[in-house]
Amino acid sequence: MSEDWTHVVFVARSSAGKKDQTEPFLRSSLEHTKRCYERTYGQLNGEVGFLTFIQRSNLPLPSSGHVIRTLDEAIAKVKAGGGKLLVVINGWDGLTTNVGSFNRLFNADSAQIAIRVFAEVPRQFFHVNVAQVIDIFMGKIVIDPSLEPTDEDNEDDENNAVDVGLRDELNAEEQRLESSTAQFYRMFMSVFASKADLSAAKVRLDAQSGHRNTDPAVQQMRYTCPVPGCRRAFPLQKLLHAHSRQHNPEQVEQRTCPHCRKTFTRKDSLTRHLETCGNRPGVLKEQRRKKPFAKRGTLEIQVPQGLPALSDLAPPTYMELTPAQVRQLPRIEINSAVLEARSALANKTCDVIYRGELYCRYLECENTRRFAKPGKLRRHYEDSHKYTFPAWSTILPTSAQKEHTAGILWLTKWALGEKENAGQQPFPLLR
Repeated sequence: MSEDWTHVVFVARSSAGKKDQTEPFLRSSLEHTKRCYERTYGQLNGEVGFLTFIQRSNLPLPSSGHVIRTLDEAIAKVKAGGGKLLVVINGWDGLTTNVGSFNRLFNADSAQIAIRVFAEVPRQFFHVNVAQVIDIFMGKIVIDPSLEPTDEDNEDDENNAVDVGLRDELNAEEQRLESSTAQFYRMFMSVFASKADLSAAKVRLDAQSGHRNTDPAVQQMRYTCPVPGCRRAFPLQKLLHAHSRQHNPEQVEQRTCPHCRKTFTRKDSLTRHLETCGNRPGVLKEQRRKKPFAKRGTLEIQVPQGLPALSDLAPPTYMELTPAQVRQLPRIEINSAVLEARSALANKTCDVIYRGELYCRYLECENTRRFAKPGKLRRHYEDSHKYTFPAWSTILPTSAQKEHTAGILWLTKWALGEKENAGQQPFPLLR
């Protein structure tokens, strides 16, 4: 029994390991999977490719990385030739357990793609309808997310009658799904939740027992300068490398200002200095404008442009919200399908976490403090609410940045009790 797939991609993933050792092992595993597939379904007639990579499944796939690029090329070939693509995965989490990455890969062309998962003991293939999985993530199809029914589901009392009725409706919805699609969705979300819990537990464990024999407050100087007569030591190798430039006359000269002979350890520091050097020839004193310099890691938080100017009479800005005002911010539902779906964002039917947000807006979160930077807010969502959302690009066109700035202003008006004047929610351009 042979099938009419025009393109087949076998995928194997490892969470960690050295590339030169892990990838040969993954490839041999895919050779075994291919042999098992052909014994089950017959000889493959279409174009066959192998995809191996090393990354934790809960992390978003890099938008320009090897995995997305390879699958995008396969999908483009299928679209150009009018064929069908089959993706065969080793294990339920063999590709990704990140909803945003799954949507990014398959949402646009899900009708021409199918997945088969090689899993369980003994090993067998589970057929998955990709279009239906996307619909579940988008909320168009609702099924019971639990892997197994609980004992409470069988109790015949009034309090449980509503739950039983709801479960019956969800079971009826599930009957629409093809083959093992519901099982794939449940395993996908279960593995994601388990790994998120494991990551949070590891962070707690490291904090509690990771410094049994060392004082974390005392930096261990592991790297010592090898130059005779210099006894400088550093905790990191990159700091030793930066220090070593001081012993190289050529590098010292390359990082010395030709006007005032001031020396810098970094070329970018010299470049900034040249813009404001007071000894530059041909510049009048009154035309020399000194720019303030700040040490790395000590810059103040950048307030998004367009917010109200600070003054004693001006209303509080987004950076100055009180805990009571933070509680007035519009709340979001931690639903990765709703927050990350590209079509939902394009159609303006989803919640948005704007670039530059510093307060948690999870529905049940009591944390009202302002995070130092958006990256720390993302870590809070991951650790406290088991949700990972990809960051917006660090380089955005002006039109996209305006939408994010408008979004921060929109949130500020909600916090200040001006919902009626806030207007429509801004929706930025896609990443």
